[in-house]
Amino acid sequence: MTINATVKITTISRLLKSVKSNRENGVTVLAEEFNEDSFKDPDNSQTVLQVLESEDDDLEHVFCEMSANDRIAKKIPWRSDIIYQMDWNNEEVTEENIKEKERSYYPARETHWLSVLEDYTHQTVLFVCGADHISSFGGLLDENDIDNEVLEEEFDS
Repeated sequence: MTINATVKITTISRLLKSVKSNRENGVTVLAEEFNEDSFKDPDNSQTVLQVLESEDDDLEHVFCEMSANDRIAKKIPWRSDIIYQMDWNNEEVTEENIKEKERSYYPARETHWLSVLEDYTHQTVLFVCGADHISSFGGLLDENDIDNEVLEEEFDS
């Protein structure tokens, strides 16, 4: 599969600094590792990207993460489920062990993100994801001949 798009990958710390300059460089889509399910929580109203999109009529916002139902159907657990299962199985619950199990599900999640981005061919997408995904998602984009550029590799608050 070849997608004629450019995906710029960043973390939220760099986002606010880069949106204006990237708009000048052709960014038309703001995409993120997030989904609409999060807004069932009354404490969440909008993501930073949604706010930015609402302030610029030329930008489109896209959620790329699987819905809760998709995750369940594909048997992709949430972090809390991983911890519970590790504890149930008497496995050592350390941050390193949790991350290792989370990473085992990255290929399925990132392939889903890519499938969402297929709808944005011939556009430049600014994609915000966790720093832990940058290498693997960038590699997936490379494998699919999609130009990509990492704007920021580490999260700094």
